[in-house]
Amino acid sequence: MRRDPATCSGALKRIVDQLGVHPETLRTWVKRAEIERETAAASVHWSSNRLHSALDHLIAYEDRYHQQTTSGEVA
Repeated sequence: MRRDPATCSGALKRIVDQLGVHPETLRTWVKRAEIERETAAASVHWSSNRLHSALDHLIAYEDRYHQQTTSGEVA
């Protein structure tokens, strides 16, 4: 709704009429949804980074274990 200013006011009017709410209420909902979307995206990014970090540690552990087993250090 916010991306194209030329159609924004028309879309706003149609949605307000369909929902039977005040335009400012709809603007508040849209603002809140945008914030939640940004927060969710940041959370997914953070989770993805943690997952990659955990995988890196696992791979490093497996490499060390493999080196130890091939050199006879682990029984």
